[in-house]
Amino acid sequence: SSYSPAVEPYDATVRKGTDPKGRRSFTKGGLLTGLTRKAVRAIRRSLEDGPESDATTNTARLNLYWQGGKMLDRARDAVAFVHRTYPWNAVWLASYVPDAMTDEYARWITITNNRRMAPFMSGETYNNYPDLAMADWRWAYYAENYPRLRVIKAAYDPHQLFKGPQTIEPAI
Repeated sequence: SSYSPAVEPYDATVRKGTDPKGRRSFTKGGLLTGLTRKAVRAIRRSLEDGPESDATTNTARLNLYWQGGKMLDRARDAVAFVHRTYPWNAVWLASYVPDAMTDEYARWITITNNRRMAPFMSGETYNNYPDLAMADWRWAYYAENYPRLRVIKAAYDPHQLFKGPQTIEPAI
């Protein structure tokens, strides 16, 4: 299969009604240590190996965000967002209407993120893309800021009114 970029903006598909409310998504991501030629080749290979579907509402893609400028000038512990060392945030995303390909999308993203891209990843992940299968999410999301964030959580939310599967636990 060969990769070809979308020729229509996402908001146009929504306006035309081709994005049904029944869509689901699956993501995994992390921060790239750099965008070397080897990393670009691995990204391209991964996109070319992505699942193909007859459903026009299904997509399997990479969202690559550059995080640069002044953000990289601040210390990692300056604010809660620790990911100031790595300028590229790579998010593998599948959006799809659940069907027989659901497992194929999840398998493609997992293999791509956890194996093929692993040599180029920092081990840290932006927590807006939660990964419930991640063993060490505390480090991946917050790194060295986690102990300090636990103290803040204890001060402002000691009874954990704001709680989810991977939320910061208050310090005791």
